[in-house]
Amino acid sequence: MRRFHFTLLGVLSVFLLSLLCPSCRPQSDVEEATLELSATALTLPREGTAQTLTITTNQSSWSAFSPQEATWITLRQEGNTLYVGAQANASGQERTGAVLVQAGGLQRRVTVHQTAADVLLEAPESVVLQAEGGSSEVSFECNSDALTIELAEGASWLRVDKRTAKTFTLVAEANADKHNRTAKITLTAGTAVRELEVTQLGLTPYIFPMLTFPSRLYDIVRYEHERGNTLLYSREETKEQYPSFR
Repeated sequence: MRRFHFTLLGVLSVFLLSLLCPSCRPQSDVEEATLELSATALTLPREGTAQTLTITTNQSSWSAFSPQEATWITLRQEGNTLYVGAQANASGQERTGAVLVQAGGLQRRVTVHQTAADVLLEAPESVVLQAEGGSSEVSFECNSDALTIELAEGASWLRVDKRTAKTFTLVAEANADKHNRTAKITLTAGTAVRELEVTQLGLTPYIFPMLTFPSRLYDIVRYEHERGNTLLYSREETKEQYPSFR
């Protein structure tokens, strides 16, 4: 029984010493880093007006940066507040970037969206091509990369070629018909739509009279008949007067 009492007293002594001597305890209670943001996504207006993020951390310092591909994002730190802004968006498309916040080995990501500017689309209403065909460059203005250029069906004689950011080229085959022909081209960027009417002139006919002098009425009638003309009336055949044709 005495042995049991001695053992119990020994255990109590060790316990009391551990309470009275904090330096004797193992150093395993190092505070872990914390990092919290007030939002994980921001939407900025096209003008780029800044919005705020509140940073909560138990670290003495933190940093924020934007990846290289989002150079349009601007950052400014004040205390535990991060101001996230942007350059004005003149494009007709929304753009997306990111901001990374770091503290004590932790990292948090914020997605940043910026709304698009109103879509600008200006193009001519009509283009005239010559009968012999060939190419013609058409200029336009558009602030959206989502522009589409569509040629209406049925215009196999025409194609759209060599498109750049501000121009495209029309290539037309020769028009062997005497009548003009037309085609429609539609330019679309978002809700903006423009129609371009393409007209190719018909082949201009050249009619030369019979140049053999003097000629009999019969020879002239036969010559013109072979060209598809018909004698409507005639005057007395003399050296000065010849039949009239149309």
